[in-house]
Amino acid sequence: MKNKITLSVGVPAYNEAENITYLLDSLLRQKQDGFRLVEIIVVSDGSTDSTNELVKSYRRGLVKLIEGKRRLGQQVRQNQLLETFKGDVLAVIEADILLADDKVLAELVKPFTKSISNLGMVIGQGLPVGPQGFYERILFHGLEFKRGLFADWKKGINVYTAGGHSMKAMSRQFIEKFRWPKHVPEDAYTYFRLKELGLAMIRNPKARAYMRNVTTFSDRKKQVKKFIGGKVALEAHFPKSWLQAEYMISPTFVLRHLVGNFKKKPVWTTLFLGELVTNRIAVLRRSAFSALHEIYSSSKTLVVNHPMIGRFTRGKPSISVGIPAYNEEENIGQLLKSLQKQKITKGYLKEIIVVSDGSPDKTNLIVESSGSKKVRLIVHQKRMGQAASQNNITKHASGDVLVLLNGDVLPYANDFLDRIIEPVIYDKSVGLVGADTISSESKTFFEGIIAGSHEIKKRLYRQIDGGNNIYSCHGRGRAIRKDLYKKIIWPNGFPEDAYSYLFCTNKGYKFVYSEQAKVVFRSPTNINDHIKQSLRFMAGRQKIENEYRGVTNASYKIPLGVYLKVGAISAISNPVVLMGYVLVNLYVRVLFLRKRNYSSIWDISKSSKKVVYG
Repeated sequence: MKNKITLSVGVPAYNEAENITYLLDSLLRQKQDGFRLVEIIVVSDGSTDSTNELVKSYRRGLVKLIEGKRRLGQQVRQNQLLETFKGDVLAVIEADILLADDKVLAELVKPFTKSISNLGMVIGQGLPVGPQGFYERILFHGLEFKRGLFADWKKGINVYTAGGHSMKAMSRQFIEKFRWPKHVPEDAYTYFRLKELGLAMIRNPKARAYMRNVTTFSDRKKQVKKFIGGKVALEAHFPKSWLQAEYMISPTFVLRHLVGNFKKKPVWTTLFLGELVTNRIAVLRRSAFSALHEIYSSSKTLVVNHPMIGRFTRGKPSISVGIPAYNEEENIGQLLKSLQKQKITKGYLKEIIVVSDGSPDKTNLIVESSGSKKVRLIVHQKRMGQAASQNNITKHASGDVLVLLNGDVLPYANDFLDRIIEPVIYDKSVGLVGADTISSESKTFFEGIIAGSHEIKKRLYRQIDGGNNIYSCHGRGRAIRKDLYKKIIWPNGFPEDAYSYLFCTNKGYKFVYSEQAKVVFRSPTNINDHIKQSLRFMAGRQKIENEYRGVTNASYKIPLGVYLKVGAISAISNPVVLMGYVLVNLYVRVLFLRKRNYSSIWDISKSSKKVVYG
């Protein structure tokens, strides 16, 4: 085989949104020592979460997606890999693991660079991450015992070490001679077919990957049931006597390891043996092996919860997203899905905190059914206002950066979180970042007037210090560094967005407007809803100017020349919008003369709740 062999990586995936981006990032960071990586093929087995969208967000040519429309099983999907890969060697890697360093693929491929004519497969080694709960700790010690046992049995070349979590790289001469039947344990079948063909397997413990064991009794039962059913399923393809001989480990050998383990950890060894017996009793009623087995959901979350592998995010800031929500049933589900599909390279998403401010609609139900462990719902039994909701968010948030979003917006692109945290993480003098805003497609003539006026105002605000001003600090999208958001307490009765800006600058930090971090919102579709929003803005500005007169006069000031310049450009480019907005604005200002009070609990604009985008 050539010295510089080509390598394809295949990743079978079913609902792997929790980990897939971390795995792909770790694959792309690999040092190509002795090989050339030609492709990373993710085969999605009918995933119903955001796995497919996350994979598609990788624009690099190496990452490819085969998108299965329905679940058929890992065996079927891996056969697709066998039929499509281009390299000299194919490495099949489970989607819920992480490579331990940047030399894993090089170690996995290394034996293929040597002159071993009958080499069919190289396997690596799975490293369980440290346990967190009591039951997980029992299973962890049991797994450590079994890892030591299997590594010693037959010098580590046996059916037990051929597990899928350990990764496997296979040669073309092996792949050309086999395919996986549908209802068999794919890792064990691979081992037996390799032996049947007279090909060799090499175990390289330097090719290491982190994996998480199951953490619940119900998932452990599924695991044991799958293992026992898998052994029976193999009898349809290989002689039963051979299978029994391969699976049978000498009792004396097991006892010697058990005694050694008991001397070191008597309590945990005893607990593990008890757990082993309990689980065997629990699955006495056997069932046939199925490729569509129940998923072990407790082993999916790997990175964020485990400091043992924190270096995958070490040096990268953690991101908390906070969403104050009141009656957001029209948009909150779409917003949560969009956030979980974000392609984040400059940090990692730690949590999404939604504070429902006494919402009587379906907001709470939609948030609770999001299906992600990162999403947390905090419920106010009665409406307290956005200031109170944001204070609750900052109380519970723990990320290095807090991204605050209104419940009626959507990120414009899948790099939004990357873009909005950039100024904070790259410049220590920046405390607060404001997102750019885009009005969604207009559905009514009036909505078109208001959406067009929004673009005129954006043009106006950008003329003042490049957009780095109080007008660009709004509730639709902001990022705040931790040492600032942990100090701020929004008072009731003040516009929280303007207060954020003044608090930031008063603490000696800079506010930055990010034109690259865009959120989509919907303009009001009728004049009544627009009046509600405009009166709230005017009353809020008056309230904060009265309280902080010396500061706000300078912050809100727009030179007359800027007004005239932007007005002239708008009159030429879009005279209908400009004239329409001027008339509407004059009408609102007349109404404002009668209603000047500002309240944190305002009358909402219902027509702008559902964002029409994408």
